[in-house]
Formats: sequence, structure tokens, C-alpha cells
Amino acid sequence: MKELELLEKKENGEVEEKHSLTILKDDKQVDVKVLPKKKFNAIEKSKIVTQLAVLNEIKEELQAIIRDEEATLSDWLMMILIFDEITTEVLGIAYGQKGTLIPSLPNFDLLVMFLEENQVWLGEKAKLAIAQINDISEEAKNKE
Repeated sequence: MKELELLEKKENGEVEEKHSLTILKDDKQVDVKVLPKKKFNAIEKSKIVTQLAVLNEIKEELQAIIRDEEATLSDWLMMILIFDEITTEVLGIAYGQKGTLIPSLPNFDLLVMFLEENQVWLGEKAKLAIAQINDISEEAKNKE
């Protein structure tokens, strides 16, 4: 009976589902189960929008690296470091993990999910960021 009630609450959005967030702890990747925040204050929103603006600002450089078959390992590492900074800030706020290092590659899906769920207040920046993340994710898979 309790299982039916829980399933019904999930369907109605009354029960929040925890997400598996990969963080760095003692130089090791660790998956933690966390609930996403639903409401953000003005400062948090500002920080998130600023990070997305940075991503938009450097999109041409990132696209050049993605499409360049001659791109070096250092080019890719620099791009990943930039994404790690953005991911750490955005998902740190979204999951209440401020001050925790959050690597970008294992969390691209959560970053995209966050951007999609918050497009109302993020606007066009969210759409541009999602496109960038999807491009990089696809290209990274092809390079493996």
C-alpha cells in the first residue's frame, strides 16, 4: 500500500527524486545522491547566469577545438577545465554543493537537465549552453 502511495506522489510531483551527482573527494570521483534546489535567490541566479554568459562568450573558441582534428591534448584539457569551473559553480548552487569540486564530463546530463528545467528564468542563455554541452559531449564520445 505504501508503495502505491509513494508511486502516486512521485507521479504528482509531490516526492522529489534524488539525483546522482559526481563530485571529487580526496582526488577520487564519488557519486552522491542529492536533491536539486527548486528556488534560487537573486545572487544565486546572478552567479548561474554569469557562468552561462562566460560559456556563451567563449563558444567560438570551444567550437574550434571541438571541430579541429589537430587539436592537442592541452587544448582539450583547457576546454575541460573551463567546463569544470562552470559546472562546479552552476551545479554547486543547484544541488547545494558550494565549495565542492564537480567535474563536468560525468555531470553533463545533470547540467543539461538543470538548464532545461530552468529555462523560464535563464532564457536564451540556457538554450545556447545546452547546444554547446551537447556538441562537446558528442565530440568527446567520438574522440574516445
